Amino acid sequence: MRVVEREDGMTLVELIVAILVGGLVLGLLGGLFVNGVTAQQQAAARDRATAWANTATTSLSSQLRNATADLTLIHSGSGLVARVIAGDGDWSCRSWLVQDDGSIRYLDHGKTQISSAEAAAGVQLVEGSIDLDTDEGDGARGRFDITGRTVAIELSIAVGEISVSVSDAVTTQGALGEEAGSCWSGS
Repeated sequence: MRVVEREDGMTLVELIVAILVGGLVLGLLGGLFVNGVTAQQQAAARDRATAWANTATTSLSSQLRNATADLTLIHSGSGLVARVIAGDGDWSCRSWLVQDDGSIRYLDHGKTQISSAEAAAGVQLVEGSIDLDTDEGDGARGRFDITGRTVAIELSIAVGEISVSVSDAVTTQGALGEEAGSCWSGS
């Protein structure tokens, strides 16, 4: 009697090898996909932090160039009040404040002195959500320093695990024919 071998299907060993090879290929592709998504999220966070840093430094630099020597540090250096001269030669009191939650606030208060509460309620330039207990989250940390007519700005903007640091120094160039009182109310 003669035995006929059929080669129509796969043996169990071949099936197991095919499943293992397929699983290995799918695992590698899954790893590449996860790495791609992570890289995209980090790039988006870096873009957001850079955009916040650009917004804050553009606001500060362009306006402080037109400020007079009436500069006041507030909140232990995390805020700044300045008298800024507009294009028409008129002036207004303006403030920038880096708050504990990481937000940066800007206020144009006209010719009226600015109080601490008013500076804290200004327009939000940078969104903040920093947890005060763990110091983690999105937002800014920063300091201002004044030497003569030069304002030094140091900001660190964080979005997730991505942080963008910005350092700048601006020399105020504005001058008034008449000197007015301080823009800082002291309260």
